Amino acid sequence: MAIWTKKGFAEMLKIDAAVRAVRVAGGTIGDNLDRAEAEGAILRAGDGRYRLPPSAQDAMGVAVDRPHLLTAGRFRPHCHFLNSFTFTIAYGRAQVPFGCRNCYKLVAAPRSFHQLMVMKPLAEATGETTKSAVEAFNPLTPRAYGTILYVEGRDAAVRTARGLRRAIDDHAELGPDVALFVRRGCQNYERHCGPSDRYAIDPALEAVEDALHDGFAERTPTVPAAMRDAASRLRMITIAAQIGDVSSQAYGRPFFPAGVTYAFDEGSTGPDAA
Repeated sequence: MAIWTKKGFAEMLKIDAAVRAVRVAGGTIGDNLDRAEAEGAILRAGDGRYRLPPSAQDAMGVAVDRPHLLTAGRFRPHCHFLNSFTFTIAYGRAQVPFGCRNCYKLVAAPRSFHQLMVMKPLAEATGETTKSAVEAFNPLTPRAYGTILYVEGRDAAVRTARGLRRAIDDHAELGPDVALFVRRGCQNYERHCGPSDRYAIDPALEAVEDALHDGFAERTPTVPAAMRDAASRLRMITIAAQIGDVSSQAYGRPFFPAGVTYAFDEGSTGPDAA
C-alpha cells in the first residue's frame, strides 16, 4: 500500500476518477461511495480521505457487543479497511476484495468462558494472529464463544488446524468435543458472495484497492492496548455471566451482592439466583 503524502493526495485525485468508474455488480465504486457518504456510513477526514464513523464502542475502545482479545501473529489481515470499507462500502457487498483472497480462518468453538481462556494460549502457540471472542451477541454466528486464528493460504491453514486439533484433543479441559473447522475469509463475504470455494476475485482489483487505501484514513487508537484489553476482558466476563455461564465466576466477582427474592408459596426468602 502506498504511503500517504500531500503530493500523493494530488496524485490520488487523478486516480480517484478512474477508481470511482470501476463497475461492481452493475454499479460503480463512485456511486457506492457517494451513497454511503450521503447516508453517513462514511465520513471525510480533514485531508479529504474517507473514514468510517465511530463504531459501537465504550470509552475504552471496547466493542460493546463483540468484545475480544487480539494477539498479533505472522499474518495480519487488514480487516478494518478490506471488510468494513472496501467490501461493505466501496464494493457494495458484491465483490470479495483481492486483498482477502488468501485469508483463511481456523475457528474453534469453546463451550464455556473457561474453555475460551484455556484455548487462548494454545492458539497463540501456533504463531498466528488470534482472536478470543465472546460472540453471544454477534448475529453472524450461533456460537457463544469463538477462538479464531487468521492464516495466510489454505495449505498453511490445514497444517495449522491439524496441529491445533491434536493440542485440543490432548488437553484435559478441552478434548474432542470442542469443534474446530477451517473457513475462507469473513462470514459476511460468504453470505453475500458465497460459497467461498467459488469466489471470483479479479487480480485487477489489486490496483483499485491500493488506490482506495491511499484515500482511506485509519482509526487512531486513543487508549493504550493494555488498558483496552483489560476493559475487553471485563466486558467478556460480564456477558458470559449474563448468559448464565458459571465458569466465568472464576475470572471475576460480582459488582453487587445478590438481590433477595420472596417466596409466593411455602418456603423462605433467599438469594436471587436469577
